[in-house]
Amino acid sequence: KNTYQVLVAEFIYNPEFRDRVSNIESLLATLEGHSPEVKIIILYDEINQPQLNQLKQRYRMDATLTFPVDEKTIQDCISN
Repeated sequence: KNTYQVLVAEFIYNPEFRDRVSNIESLLATLEGHSPEVKIIILYDEINQPQLNQLKQRYRMDATLTFPVDEKTIQDCISN
């Protein structure tokens, strides 16, 4: 069984998903059970803010960053 320290993932909203808001819900649910201490950093397009807000009501996220994102910002989020 693997446990993870950091997850950096891109949030992608697709209105055609039938039972999900985004591409990362299954991943977040799995991490919640198997790696509860993982630091979760989500990258997203500002146009998808309302859908990301829906997801944030159900899953913990340590940082959400809008594109464009630079490497230093991500490193700072990981370090904090």
